[in-house]
Amino acid sequence: MRGLTIAGLAAAFVSMAAAASEVQIPGRLALAGSGVRVVCQFPDETVRHVMTVALLERGGRDEVALTAAHGLGGDPRAAARHCVLTAGGERLRLSRVHAGSGRSDAADWAVLVAEGRFDDDTPRFTPARLGPEVRAIPVRVVLDERRQPGCRLAEDSGGYAPRERIRAHTCPSLPGYSGAPVIAQMGGRPYLVGVHLGSVIDLRSGRRAAGRVRVLDAEILGAIATLSG
Repeated sequence: MRGLTIAGLAAAFVSMAAAASEVQIPGRLALAGSGVRVVCQFPDETVRHVMTVALLERGGRDEVALTAAHGLGGDPRAAARHCVLTAGGERLRLSRVHAGSGRSDAADWAVLVAEGRFDDDTPRFTPARLGPEVRAIPVRVVLDERRQPGCRLAEDSGGYAPRERIRAHTCPSLPGYSGAPVIAQMGGRPYLVGVHLGSVIDLRSGRRAAGRVRVLDAEILGAIATLSG
């Protein structure tokens, strides 16, 4: 498998060995995927909004994270005031939030910048961009710590949005998984390639038909680079 562009290495495509049938995630990363969240309590609401996030390996004094945007209340400025990042009992206030523009699935992403950093042992992910030739590859939704045989990025978008930005996946998912990191593997190392948005339900059977992932692209990687500066 070929075609990962590692964020920060401009246009550097990395060759990948043939993928295994299942992405193996070290235990500490699996715990990170299920334990790092953004929690929002808006003043005019009694219900808290909770989303899973992926902390990014970017260096610097402040945490940078990626998540889905649909649980952040629709106003990035309000989210920066009323949301916090949580991990292992620690809480960090947000200083900046940049979300995708519009209401489409392709705009359902947000980059979060927190004031300060969690413990250095808190696992973080390196973001990477899938090349246009990459179609069906093994991936993993890190929030689900069970084994995920047959968990793959699908060939198309499930009929929802441009394939370049929204793809379908076959991984297990449940309500509350929104924002979870979607991981691909290269050379035994996991890379963040997208964010889980939710599932498509077959209205006739009521069963989950496919998961949806917003894959990383130049727009998201550019926002990460800008907010990490």
